[in-house]
Amino acid sequence: MEIDLKIVATRRPDLLGRTLDSLIGTHLKEFTIRSAAMNLDPAFGDEADADACRTTLRQHFPDAVIHEPATASFGGAVKRLWAEAGARPIFHLEDDWVALAPFPLAYVEKAFADGYGAVTPLSEHHNWDRGSLDAIRLKRRRIMGFRFGKIRTGTHDFGTSPRFIQGPLAKRMAEMMDPDLDPEKQMEFRPLSEVVESFRSVYLTRARRQPIIEDIGREWRDARGIVKKTVNAKSIWIEESK
Repeated sequence: MEIDLKIVATRRPDLLGRTLDSLIGTHLKEFTIRSAAMNLDPAFGDEADADACRTTLRQHFPDAVIHEPATASFGGAVKRLWAEAGARPIFHLEDDWVALAPFPLAYVEKAFADGYGAVTPLSEHHNWDRGSLDAIRLKRRRIMGFRFGKIRTGTHDFGTSPRFIQGPLAKRMAEMMDPDLDPEKQMEFRPLSEVVESFRSVYLTRARRQPIIEDIGREWRDARGIVKKTVNAKSIWIEESK
C-alpha cells in the first residue's frame, strides 16, 4: 500500500527523532511512503531546535516538504497538511508517539477495502469498547447521580492521534476545518460532525487487543511543567506555575 506521511511537529527534535525511528524505521516498513510533509510550528524550542527537526526529517525523507508558519496553531497545522491529501491514504502523525509493534499492512488494506474511512492505532488513552474494534464513543452511565461504568453512544469517535485516513476524506475535512480551533473539538459540531458520522473507523491493536502506540509527549511535558488545555475550543500549552 502506498501512503503519504503527514507530520504535525513543534521544535522538539528529541521527540521527533524517537518518533521517526520508531514508526518509519521499523513499524511502518510494510508500507510504501510516497511523500512526506511536516508542519513545524514555532513552539517550545529555538531556531537551533527547528534546524535539528529539519535535519532529522530529511535524513529519512530528503525531499520532504516542510511548512513553517509564523505562529503556532495545531488546528492550522492539521488543516494545512490534510488539505494537501490526494488519492492515496495518508498517515497522520504527531511528533510524540512511538509504536509498540509493527502495523500490519494486510489489516489496513482490508479495512479500507471493507469501507472504513480511517484505521486508528490504539493507545491506552482511547475511550473504547473492548467488545468491538469499531471506533464508537463511550460515555459515563449515571445512576442516581453517580457515575457507573460506560455505555456506547452510537456516535463515531474520531480524532487526531496517529491514524491512516483515506486521502479524499482527509481533504474534505480540511476544507471545512477552522484553523483557529482545536480539530477534535470542532469535529463534535457541524459541519465537521456530519462528515465524521458519514464514515466508520476501526482500531488497530496488538495481540489480545492491547494498545499498539504510546504517547511520549505527556512525559516530556510533565518533566517541564507544561500542560495542554483547551480554551474556547483552541489548544494551548502553558506552564503550570503561570
